[in-house]
Amino acid sequence: METRKITCDQCGIEKGETNHWLIAVLPTGDVRFACIVFTPFRADHDDDPEMEMEHLCGEGCAQKRLSRWLTELKANSTSIAKETQIDVHSGSD
Repeated sequence: METRKITCDQCGIEKGETNHWLIAVLPTGDVRFACIVFTPFRADHDDDPEMEMEHLCGEGCAQKRLSRWLTELKANSTSIAKETQIDVHSGSD
């Protein structure tokens, strides 16, 4: 049985025997809302073509990935607002 080499998608470290790893799951394609889900790593997980999965070596890299996701979300929201002439910072309805 061939073992698959797994590395952290955030920092690049190779997975060892520890079980503190996480998977960040992000939907792909046409989704109605933005989300990111963190779940404990399982060696037997199946890659779902409907989801983007990233391996993360622990809490620190998960926090960095969440921060990057929030930055991307804000940038995308601002870009969409500019395209539709909406002021996302006004706070009014």
